[in-house]
Amino acid sequence: MVPRPITSTYRLQLRPEFTFAEAAQQLPYLHDLGVSHLYLSPILTSVAGSTHGYDVTDPTTVREELGGRAGFEALARKAHEFGMGLIVDIVPNHMGVAVPHENPWWWDVLSRGTRSAYAKFFDIDWDEEERFNLPVLGSANDLDKLAVQDGELRYFEHRYPLAEGTGSGEPRQVHDRQHYRLVPWNTDRVGYRRFFSVNELAGLRQEDPEVFAASHAELKSLVDAGWIDGLRVDHPDGLADPVGYLRDLRELIGPDRWLVIEKILHKDERLDPALPVDGTTGYAALQEVCGVFVHPGGEDRLTELSLEVTGDPGDEGALEIAGLAARREALLGALRSELRRLVRCVQRESGTGLDPNALAGAIAEIILRLNVYRADYPSLTGALADALAQVRAEKPEHGPAVDVTADVLAKGGESAVRFHQLCGPVMAKGMEDRLFYRTARLIGLQEVGGAPEQFGVALDEFHRRMASRAERLPKTMTTLSTHDTKRGEDVRARLALIAESPIWSRLVYFDEGVLDLPPDHAGQPGYLFPSGHDFSASAGGVTGYFLWQTLWGVLPAPLPVPAPMRELEQALEERQRNGADVAALREEYRASSEGWRQKLDEVPDDVFARVRAYARKATREAGLKTSWNNPDLVFETDIDHWLGAAAHSGFAGLIRLFRSELAASERANILGQKLVQLLCPGIPDVYQGTEFPEDSLVDPDNRRLVDYAARADALAAGTEEKQQLVRAALRLRRERPDSFVGGGYWPVPARTPHLLGFGRGPRDSDKPDVIVLATRFATTLEKQGGWQNEGFDLGDTHWEDRLDGKRWTGLVPYAELFAERPVALLVESAP
Repeated sequence: MVPRPITSTYRLQLRPEFTFAEAAQQLPYLHDLGVSHLYLSPILTSVAGSTHGYDVTDPTTVREELGGRAGFEALARKAHEFGMGLIVDIVPNHMGVAVPHENPWWWDVLSRGTRSAYAKFFDIDWDEEERFNLPVLGSANDLDKLAVQDGELRYFEHRYPLAEGTGSGEPRQVHDRQHYRLVPWNTDRVGYRRFFSVNELAGLRQEDPEVFAASHAELKSLVDAGWIDGLRVDHPDGLADPVGYLRDLRELIGPDRWLVIEKILHKDERLDPALPVDGTTGYAALQEVCGVFVHPGGEDRLTELSLEVTGDPGDEGALEIAGLAARREALLGALRSELRRLVRCVQRESGTGLDPNALAGAIAEIILRLNVYRADYPSLTGALADALAQVRAEKPEHGPAVDVTADVLAKGGESAVRFHQLCGPVMAKGMEDRLFYRTARLIGLQEVGGAPEQFGVALDEFHRRMASRAERLPKTMTTLSTHDTKRGEDVRARLALIAESPIWSRLVYFDEGVLDLPPDHAGQPGYLFPSGHDFSASAGGVTGYFLWQTLWGVLPAPLPVPAPMRELEQALEERQRNGADVAALREEYRASSEGWRQKLDEVPDDVFARVRAYARKATREAGLKTSWNNPDLVFETDIDHWLGAAAHSGFAGLIRLFRSELAASERANILGQKLVQLLCPGIPDVYQGTEFPEDSLVDPDNRRLVDYAARADALAAGTEEKQQLVRAALRLRRERPDSFVGGGYWPVPARTPHLLGFGRGPRDSDKPDVIVLATRFATTLEKQGGWQNEGFDLGDTHWEDRLDGKRWTGLVPYAELFAERPVALLVESAP
């Protein structure tokens, strides 16, 4: 069956509370929205109750908790009735082993050891006794807590099989006869390759044709039946041979089905053209689209402010040093088991007698100089050589060990495979899951695949990258929010406001005293941070500043400022600048604003509850004062108390008050980045629920259930501005696929930094038939007197704005074009 043409996707997070049946119920709404394909989180059987599905336990069956194969086929049939199709997320790199009895392949390996038919399916590090380590115990002493029950070895609620004929004797004696060895969870010798540092996810050997065939049999059946139009591949960089795997996968699904991969690219890295894929899952596009709405004029101001408040400027030099340190911590800490395994492999293949610690040190230095997830793609052939040269020059004491390692890697054997598989986890755990939580110049730039040292994206650079994408990867995915992003798209849009205006600095140093703070704290940069810590250059200062920005991004939109209050505020600021006595005026302002401030302070309790949960994860990931392995409960309680105080002290209202001054830019950023993402080169994905303004943070917060009934009602009533924009854009893509899927890209020349515009149209055309226009830095524009005489010459062609139905031709003043909204979607129309 020929796959249905894809023009857009809508990501759905499946779980027991949102099954195939619930997904099918949303098809009328999503079709009305303009979506061409549902993009489903993993559908194969995973750990019972899993809310994400990336812990697959049986790839040969569709997950019964979601409705099983019958439910999936019913969803596909229903989608086809609407002319829509399905895209499925697959997880070839690893399987879930947290609950061994739920994973038949893993259970068989535990039962039969190297004699199991599935022993070669996993990357297991068998020892000389043909046993391997399972990291599950709380401590080594917990071996005394084992029990034998119902023919199984039990450790509290955990169940493990017994090899045939090994069940007699004391539990510890029984354990010592097994093919596995239970060891502490934090051991530095895990017995198998993991996904990153997650003990519960065991790596698969897709390089073995038998493993590939077995793990893709159900998928192939669904593809052959015509139920699946495309795939998203999770973390192919973890595989032994990503290029070979993707070639096998392309052969399995055929040349016409859409295939995108989760591939994090370095800021100067391009997707290898040797890969038989349509593109990536869109993190590069996310950085570009969000970055072009970050005002470059804020860089120096925010760098200085970050340095003063946290002791860290967060600029390129500081991030390079901090990034190296964070990656080193990850490699020598959470990933030390993988490093030790690689050292043993190099020793074995080289026959060297070098001290293993010397080898480990050299290998670590090489990996730390590779700022990519893998360096063995054909397009990155020089990266490893450069890293080796750097280490030889900067760390001559590692010379002999570097030479041994280089010789082994050049042979392309197991050591080379393990080496390149380790690079990705070092980048992910060191940068995205560590550094990006411990620096705070502008946290909206600290995103998956992000480069926060680059302060936004210049307009000409944006157009260059878009034109290149239209040429090279016209069907790559574009996105603004995913299940993995650190924060949602609209949170990021609000954070971009911090760069546009000094208002953020005013908030940091606010000296009105509305929070009834002690006099010696008012006006100091650390006064709202958790107490009892050194704020100048410590985790306390960074944490407070990081969470302060988080609250700026997630708190509800501000209410309009009453005119009398605005006048008093301006008068107060003027007197303060002139050094005049402001006591009386301050009291008048306080009285005038009391009712308004009370409304601003009315924030749903769940917002702060969600931020508290987020703060716990963020601070543990940062690893500065607390961590997952060694939680500092005093510090975490301090954070909880600070957030609790912020919820009831007027702090929320203060943030919303200051944000109200940037309301024009907030609206422009949210609508502008969405319109640009939906219509720029690539296939756009709308993450579940984000057609409404959203306030999501990192998982699990961004996987909350969505109220689709409310969204369907709003779509019918036309009451939600962002949703109406999404519908107009997606329907236009469906109406004119040739203008977007493989279409051309024409930058709109602009004499002002406040306009972002481009045209789209069929590639064989000499001009666009769609023009996308968005306002940048709207508050700054407003303060400069607006668009004044600036305009856009549309020539003799007639155009209709699909956002409001207005028609335009000739020279159109921007002031008129953007009179009602900061964006426009012009489509060529008949006179």
